[in-house]
Amino acid sequence: MTPINDLYTQLQVAGWGWLIAIFLWLAGIAGMGSVAYYWVRRTSLAITLLVAIILALIFVVSDLTRPWNVPHAMLTALFTGTYNWFSWMAIGIMLLVIQLILLLIIVYKHLIGHRIKWLKWISDIASSNIYLLITAFFGFLVTIYSGFLISQASGIPLWNTPLIPILWIISASICAVALVEIISVLSGDLHDEKLLNTTKIGFSIDVFELFVVLSFIYVMLTVGTIGAAIGAEIIYRGELAALTWIGVIGLGIIYPLIIGLYTITTKRHDKALIISAALLALIGALILRYVILAAGVYEPLSISGFS
Repeated sequence: MTPINDLYTQLQVAGWGWLIAIFLWLAGIAGMGSVAYYWVRRTSLAITLLVAIILALIFVVSDLTRPWNVPHAMLTALFTGTYNWFSWMAIGIMLLVIQLILLLIIVYKHLIGHRIKWLKWISDIASSNIYLLITAFFGFLVTIYSGFLISQASGIPLWNTPLIPILWIISASICAVALVEIISVLSGDLHDEKLLNTTKIGFSIDVFELFVVLSFIYVMLTVGTIGAAIGAEIIYRGELAALTWIGVIGLGIIYPLIIGLYTITTKRHDKALIISAALLALIGALILRYVILAAGVYEPLSISGFS
């Protein structure tokens, strides 16, 4: 084994910070939120998901050095037949655009509906279970993509694990549940049985998320490479430890767990408690993505043998 003194730790040079973290967060909200919409078909939820997918596209493009060149390059490649349909960027853009169109049609149904008679067929299609299942399916794919986007980044071992897509799905599901809870409370459905069922689902996912987050840190520390272990140490006891333990786990998971348990056992729906837990769950999910991005470092180089 190479001695520690002979290793040179490379800084995280991918440059993925808050912009990409927000993109991943918004994509997850729009993705798993589309799954939740199949059961909770509210206008406010549909509009929120549409705004989330639009902002996700804006954030991912704004992170590029020359964002205005992207549409031109894509259109040119399409017209010349040189578009690489199998690149991660191409797949991601296609999924996001398809999801945008699907959600736009749903919002059209809610806001305009059958007012325009000759476009009544659009609302009829958007109201069908098949259409909503397709929307939920592409939403799930968008969430999966947001996980694979960083797990496929070469050279950063903290990200190169199948635990990332799993964690992203779980975290995005928590965001979807939080949105449903907020919308239900603001709509005055405090005593609706669906709200209690939503809280029970959120509680179960919170428990699972806590287990997966801690498992991710433990696996990276014990089974991963040196680069993965360095990244995990940054997360759990390094410069990102406060964000991890207070932001992600304390406020983002433990607090919603406590409020969820209280709501389930007492069957009392306190408006302030439910909204605060849901908002903190959403914020915790965003911080989780930033922490994992910021802790990614390249595998250290061995400098033994150099003078």
